[in-house]
Amino acid sequence: MVALRLTARDRETLGHAARHGTDAREVRRALALLDLDGGETPTRVAERYRVSRSTVYEWAARWGKTDCPRADRLRDADRSGRPPDTRDAVRAALAD
Repeated sequence: MVALRLTARDRETLGHAARHGTDAREVRRALALLDLDGGETPTRVAERYRVSRSTVYEWAARWGKTDCPRADRLRDADRSGRPPDTRDAVRAALAD
């Protein structure tokens, strides 16, 4: 069982991210954390958001880390590797 107890400030931050977020992954993580705090089981949350139960545990653990700002806790981790070459070309073409 995930022992996730959110503070009022956490609930406010996650609620704002869920309502006004522009990244679907961050919105999904915020909603899942609010569901966990509301008493849902990790298994049920995993089924609802179509992820593995271990992913739900990872989201909860990441939210519990106090060494990074709250806003960064919902974001995807940086990916290793070289960025795609075409990204800048596509942006330039769209700007034109």
